[in-house]
Amino acid sequence: MNAVSRNGAPSAPKLRPLRQRPYLPTVQEMQAFTLGRGADTRDEIWLVEHPPVFTLGHASRPEHLRAPGEIPVVRTERGGQVTYHGPGQVVAYLLIDLRRRRLPVRDFVAAIEGATIALLAACGVAATRRTGAPGPGVGRLAPGGATMNQAYRTRATLQIGDVGTFTKTISEADVFKFADASGDHNPLHIDAEYAGKSAFGQRIAHGILIAGIISTVLGSDIPGVGTIFVELHIRFLKPVFMGDTVTATATVMEIINPKRVRMFVACVNQDGVDVALGNAIVIPPPETRII
Repeated sequence: MNAVSRNGAPSAPKLRPLRQRPYLPTVQEMQAFTLGRGADTRDEIWLVEHPPVFTLGHASRPEHLRAPGEIPVVRTERGGQVTYHGPGQVVAYLLIDLRRRRLPVRDFVAAIEGATIALLAACGVAATRRTGAPGPGVGRLAPGGATMNQAYRTRATLQIGDVGTFTKTISEADVFKFADASGDHNPLHIDAEYAGKSAFGQRIAHGILIAGIISTVLGSDIPGVGTIFVELHIRFLKPVFMGDTVTATATVMEIINPKRVRMFVACVNQDGVDVALGNAIVIPPPETRII
Protein backbone atom coordinates (compact mmCIF):
# COMPACT_ATOMS: atom_id res chain seq x y z
CA MET A 1 0.00 0.00 0.00
CA ASN A 2 1.21 3.52 -0.82
CA ALA A 3 1.68 6.29 1.75
CA VAL A 4 -1.37 8.12 0.35
CA SER A 5 -4.78 6.55 -0.34
CA ARG A 6 -6.83 7.08 -3.50
CA ASN A 7 -8.75 9.98 -1.96
CA GLY A 8 -5.49 11.81 -1.19
CA ALA A 9 -5.52 11.20 2.57
CA PRO A 10 -2.52 9.49 4.23
CA SER A 11 -2.93 5.72 4.43
CA ALA A 12 -3.30 3.97 7.76
CA PRO A 13 0.06 2.99 9.24
CA LYS A 14 1.38 -0.52 8.64
CA LEU A 15 1.43 -2.62 11.83
CA ARG A 16 4.62 -4.63 12.40
CA PRO A 17 4.56 -7.11 15.33
CA LEU A 18 8.26 -7.77 15.99
CA ARG A 19 8.03 -9.91 19.14
CA GLN A 20 11.02 -9.67 21.52
CA ARG A 21 14.03 -7.69 20.33
CA PRO A 22 16.98 -5.98 22.05
CA TYR A 23 16.45 -2.28 22.64
CA LEU A 24 19.47 -0.73 20.91
CA PRO A 25 19.26 -2.64 17.58
CA THR A 26 15.55 -1.76 17.43
CA VAL A 27 16.32 1.95 17.88
CA GLN A 28 19.00 1.77 15.19
CA GLU A 29 16.56 0.11 12.78
CA MET A 30 14.00 2.86 13.42
CA GLN A 31 16.62 5.52 12.79
CA ALA A 32 17.56 3.84 9.51
CA PHE A 33 13.89 3.62 8.53
CA THR A 34 13.38 7.33 9.22
CA LEU A 35 16.52 8.44 7.37
CA GLY A 36 15.71 6.26 4.36
CA ARG A 37 12.04 7.07 3.98
CA GLY A 38 10.76 9.06 1.02
CA ALA A 39 7.56 10.84 0.06
CA ASP A 40 5.89 7.49 -0.74
CA THR A 41 7.02 5.62 2.36
CA ARG A 42 4.08 4.40 4.37
CA ASP A 43 3.97 5.16 8.10
CA GLU A 44 4.50 2.20 10.41
CA ILE A 45 3.75 1.13 14.00
CA TRP A 46 6.20 -1.34 15.52
CA LEU A 47 5.08 -3.57 18.40
CA VAL A 48 8.02 -4.98 20.31
CA GLU A 49 8.97 -6.46 23.68
CA HIS A 50 12.48 -5.79 24.99
CA PRO A 51 14.72 -7.84 27.27
CA PRO A 52 15.39 -5.97 30.56
CA VAL A 53 16.99 -2.56 29.91
CA PHE A 54 17.16 0.92 31.45
CA THR A 55 17.14 3.86 29.03
CA LEU A 56 18.42 7.33 29.93
CA GLY A 57 16.93 10.48 28.37
CA HIS A 58 18.54 13.91 27.92
CA ALA A 59 17.50 15.02 31.41
CA SER A 60 19.07 12.01 33.13
CA ARG A 61 22.30 11.94 35.11
CA PRO A 62 24.36 8.90 36.18
CA GLU A 63 23.27 9.30 39.79
CA HIS A 64 19.60 8.83 38.80
CA LEU A 65 20.29 5.09 38.46
CA ARG A 66 22.52 4.00 41.29
CA ALA A 67 22.20 0.20 41.29
CA PRO A 68 21.01 -1.24 37.95
CA GLY A 69 22.61 -4.60 38.72
CA GLU A 70 23.28 -6.62 35.57
CA ILE A 71 20.53 -4.88 33.58
CA PRO A 72 22.01 -2.92 30.60
CA VAL A 73 21.83 0.88 30.67
CA VAL A 74 21.48 2.70 27.32
CA ARG A 75 21.62 6.46 26.71
CA THR A 76 19.03 7.60 24.15
CA GLU A 77 18.02 10.66 22.12
CA ARG A 78 14.64 11.06 23.83
CA GLY A 79 13.76 13.54 26.54
CA GLY A 80 13.04 12.69 30.17
CA GLN A 81 15.17 10.75 32.62
CA VAL A 82 15.03 6.99 33.32
CA THR A 83 12.69 4.41 31.76
CA TYR A 84 12.64 0.65 32.36
CA HIS A 85 11.61 -1.91 29.70
CA GLY A 86 11.31 -5.65 30.25
CA PRO A 87 9.56 -8.88 29.23
CA GLY A 88 5.78 -8.71 29.40
CA GLN A 89 5.80 -5.01 28.51
CA VAL A 90 4.70 -4.36 24.92
CA VAL A 91 6.05 -1.12 23.46
CA ALA A 92 4.42 0.55 20.45
CA TYR A 93 6.79 2.72 18.40
CA LEU A 94 4.93 5.10 16.09
CA LEU A 95 6.97 5.99 12.98
CA ILE A 96 4.68 8.72 11.71
CA ASP A 97 5.33 11.57 9.27
CA LEU A 98 3.52 14.33 11.20
CA ARG A 99 4.23 16.96 8.55
CA ARG A 100 2.52 14.90 5.86
CA ARG A 101 -0.45 14.41 8.14
CA ARG A 102 -0.41 18.11 9.13
CA LEU A 103 -0.57 16.99 12.75
CA PRO A 104 0.94 19.18 15.53
CA VAL A 105 2.97 17.29 18.14
CA ARG A 106 0.58 18.25 20.96
CA ASP A 107 -2.42 16.94 18.99
CA PHE A 108 -0.46 13.77 18.16
CA VAL A 109 0.20 13.09 21.85
CA ALA A 110 -3.46 13.73 22.69
CA ALA A 111 -4.51 11.29 19.94
CA ILE A 112 -2.20 8.61 21.39
CA GLU A 113 -3.72 9.14 24.83
CA GLY A 114 -7.25 8.95 23.43
CA ALA A 115 -6.53 5.75 21.50
CA THR A 116 -4.93 4.16 24.57
CA ILE A 117 -7.90 5.06 26.78
CA ALA A 118 -10.33 3.67 24.18
CA LEU A 119 -8.36 0.41 23.87
CA LEU A 120 -8.28 -0.06 27.63
CA ALA A 121 -12.01 0.68 27.87
CA ALA A 122 -12.67 -2.07 25.32
CA CYS A 123 -10.78 -4.42 27.68
CA GLY A 124 -12.87 -3.32 30.65
CA VAL A 125 -10.16 -1.11 32.19
CA ALA A 126 -10.91 2.51 33.09
CA ALA A 127 -8.16 5.04 32.34
CA THR A 128 -8.03 8.82 32.66
CA ARG A 129 -5.86 11.72 31.58
CA ARG A 130 -3.87 13.53 34.28
CA THR A 131 -3.51 17.29 33.93
CA GLY A 132 0.12 18.25 33.41
CA ALA A 133 1.29 14.63 33.14
CA PRO A 134 1.23 13.15 29.60
CA GLY A 135 -0.05 9.60 29.42
CA PRO A 136 -3.25 8.01 30.75
CA GLY A 137 -3.27 6.68 34.30
CA VAL A 138 -4.74 3.30 35.28
CA GLY A 139 -4.74 0.98 38.26
CA ARG A 140 -2.47 -2.06 38.38
CA LEU A 141 -3.45 -4.84 35.98
CA ALA A 142 -3.32 -8.57 36.53
CA PRO A 143 -2.35 -11.04 33.76
CA GLY A 144 -5.09 -11.10 31.16
CA GLY A 145 -6.14 -7.50 31.83
CA ALA A 146 -8.22 -8.09 34.98
CA THR A 147 -8.10 -5.32 37.56
CA MET A 148 -6.55 -6.43 40.85
CA ASN A 149 -8.05 -4.99 44.02
CA GLN A 150 -5.85 -5.08 47.12
CA ALA A 151 -3.85 -8.03 45.75
CA TYR A 152 -1.11 -9.76 47.66
CA ARG A 153 1.48 -10.91 45.12
CA THR A 154 3.96 -13.70 45.84
CA ARG A 155 7.30 -14.25 44.14
CA ALA A 156 5.61 -16.90 41.98
CA THR A 157 3.06 -14.41 40.59
CA LEU A 158 5.35 -11.39 40.22
CA GLN A 159 6.71 -10.73 36.73
CA ILE A 160 9.40 -8.33 35.53
CA GLY A 161 7.65 -5.17 34.38
CA ASP A 162 4.72 -5.41 36.84
CA VAL A 163 3.86 -1.92 38.09
CA GLY A 164 2.07 -0.43 41.08
CA THR A 165 1.27 3.20 41.95
CA PHE A 166 0.03 5.36 44.79
CA THR A 167 -0.82 9.08 44.68
CA LYS A 168 -0.99 11.50 47.61
CA THR A 169 -1.28 15.27 47.98
CA ILE A 170 1.16 16.51 50.63
CA SER A 171 -0.58 18.79 53.14
CA GLU A 172 0.77 21.05 55.86
CA ALA A 173 -0.72 18.63 58.41
CA ASP A 174 1.23 15.74 56.86
CA VAL A 175 4.49 17.64 57.24
CA PHE A 176 3.81 18.70 60.84
CA LYS A 177 2.73 15.19 61.85
CA PHE A 178 5.84 13.70 60.31
CA ALA A 179 8.01 16.30 62.06
CA ASP A 180 6.47 15.35 65.40
CA ALA A 181 6.69 11.61 64.74
CA SER A 182 10.31 11.72 63.58
CA GLY A 183 11.56 14.57 65.75
CA ASP A 184 12.85 16.35 62.62
CA HIS A 185 11.75 19.95 63.21
CA ASN A 186 14.13 21.48 60.68
CA PRO A 187 12.72 24.99 60.03
CA LEU A 188 12.92 24.35 56.28
CA HIS A 189 9.88 22.13 56.84
CA ILE A 190 7.86 23.93 59.52
CA ASP A 191 8.88 27.61 59.68
CA ALA A 192 7.39 29.60 56.79
CA GLU A 193 9.45 32.73 57.51
CA TYR A 194 12.75 30.82 57.71
CA ALA A 195 12.00 28.72 54.62
CA GLY A 196 10.94 31.81 52.69
CA LYS A 197 14.49 33.13 52.92
CA SER A 198 16.01 29.83 51.74
CA ALA A 199 16.90 28.78 48.20
CA PHE A 200 13.50 27.06 48.00
CA GLY A 201 11.49 30.19 48.80
CA GLN A 202 8.95 28.24 50.85
CA ARG A 203 8.61 25.24 53.14
CA ILE A 204 9.42 21.82 51.71
CA ALA A 205 8.34 18.33 52.72
CA HIS A 206 10.80 15.96 54.38
CA GLY A 207 12.54 13.71 51.87
CA ILE A 208 11.82 10.64 53.98
CA LEU A 209 8.13 11.56 54.01
CA ILE A 210 8.20 11.28 50.22
CA ALA A 211 10.08 7.98 50.50
CA GLY A 212 7.21 6.82 52.71
CA ILE A 213 4.88 7.05 49.71
CA ILE A 214 7.11 4.47 48.00
CA SER A 215 6.68 2.25 51.06
CA THR A 216 2.91 2.58 50.63
CA VAL A 217 3.12 1.29 47.05
CA LEU A 218 5.24 -1.67 48.09
CA GLY A 219 3.12 -2.53 51.12
CA SER A 220 -0.36 -2.01 49.70
CA ASP A 221 -0.14 -2.43 45.92
CA ILE A 222 2.87 -4.34 44.62
CA PRO A 223 3.85 -6.81 45.96
CA GLY A 224 1.22 -5.84 48.57
CA VAL A 225 0.27 -6.46 52.20
CA GLY A 226 2.78 -8.73 53.90
CA THR A 227 5.75 -7.38 51.92
CA ILE A 228 8.94 -6.84 53.94
CA PHE A 229 10.90 -3.72 52.93
CA VAL A 230 14.59 -4.70 53.11
CA GLU A 231 16.62 -2.00 51.35
CA LEU A 232 16.20 1.38 49.65
CA HIS A 233 18.61 3.38 47.49
CA ILE A 234 17.10 6.73 46.52
CA ARG A 235 18.14 10.14 45.20
CA PHE A 236 15.98 13.22 45.78
CA LEU A 237 15.99 15.35 42.62
CA LYS A 238 13.49 18.16 43.27
CA PRO A 239 11.80 19.60 46.37
CA VAL A 240 8.21 18.73 47.19
CA PHE A 241 6.14 21.65 48.48
CA MET A 242 2.99 21.60 50.57
CA GLY A 243 0.05 21.17 48.21
CA ASP A 244 2.05 19.16 45.67
CA THR A 245 0.56 15.88 44.48
CA VAL A 246 3.10 13.08 44.35
CA THR A 247 2.64 9.80 42.48
CA ALA A 248 4.97 6.98 43.49
CA THR A 249 5.54 4.10 41.06
CA ALA A 250 7.22 0.77 41.75
CA THR A 251 8.24 -1.56 38.91
CA VAL A 252 9.57 -5.10 39.23
CA MET A 253 13.04 -4.92 37.65
CA GLU A 254 14.82 -8.07 38.87
CA ILE A 255 14.01 -11.36 40.57
CA ILE A 256 17.14 -11.66 42.71
CA ASN A 257 16.36 -15.06 44.22
CA PRO A 258 13.26 -17.00 45.37
CA LYS A 259 12.78 -14.64 48.31
CA ARG A 260 14.01 -11.22 47.18
CA VAL A 261 12.86 -8.88 44.41
CA ARG A 262 14.41 -5.61 43.25
CA MET A 263 11.99 -2.79 42.39
CA PHE A 264 12.65 0.37 40.38
CA VAL A 265 10.95 3.20 42.29
CA ALA A 266 10.14 6.73 41.20
CA CYS A 267 8.11 9.71 42.44
CA VAL A 268 6.75 12.45 40.18
CA ASN A 269 4.84 15.60 41.05
CA GLN A 270 1.62 16.91 39.50
CA ASP A 271 3.63 18.41 36.61
CA GLY A 272 5.18 15.07 35.71
CA VAL A 273 8.59 16.11 37.06
CA ASP A 274 10.70 13.45 38.75
CA VAL A 275 11.26 14.33 42.41
CA ALA A 276 12.89 11.05 43.51
CA LEU A 277 14.35 7.99 41.79
CA GLY A 278 15.94 4.81 43.09
CA ASN A 279 15.51 1.10 43.68
CA ALA A 280 14.33 -1.06 46.54
CA ILE A 281 14.72 -4.67 47.59
CA VAL A 282 11.69 -6.39 49.11
CA ILE A 283 10.62 -9.83 50.32
CA PRO A 284 7.18 -10.57 48.79
CA PRO A 285 4.47 -12.11 50.99
CA PRO A 286 4.59 -15.91 51.36
CA GLU A 287 1.11 -16.58 50.04
CA THR A 288 -1.38 -14.97 47.68
CA ARG A 289 -4.63 -13.60 49.04
CA ILE A 290 -7.12 -11.17 47.54
CA ILE A 291 -9.64 -9.27 49.67
